[in-house]
Amino acid sequence: MAHSPNDPSPLRKVFNVAERAVAVRVEPLVQSGGFATAMSRYVAINRRVGRTLGRVTGGVLHLVNIPTTTDVARLHEHLNAVDQQLSQLTRELEKGTAPVQERPAGRSKSRQTPEDLVQTSKED
Repeated sequence: MAHSPNDPSPLRKVFNVAERAVAVRVEPLVQSGGFATAMSRYVAINRRVGRTLGRVTGGVLHLVNIPTTTDVARLHEHLNAVDQQLSQLTRELEKGTAPVQERPAGRSKSRQTPEDLVQTSKED
């Protein structure tokens, strides 16, 4: 016996009957103030436990030099910022509007050889 596309399947009919029977008994309980209080406490406890577990697992991962999700997210944000700066500088260089940074002539002090230091001190 085939059923038409508009008629629900026999399994769906069984589900609908069971759902109606359960809903009549459960709806008053779900709509009560006690249920709302219990759910808000459950959410608060779940959040607190999640934070605590996150801190503990993060500490353990750091002990064995494994980055946490937060570490990776921070690095990802930093990499995106550097990528944006690089793109901006590339566009400016292509347009010829990049700011020119002046560099002192010759070696910088951090790259001086011991001989340079001796020569500089003799000049003073």
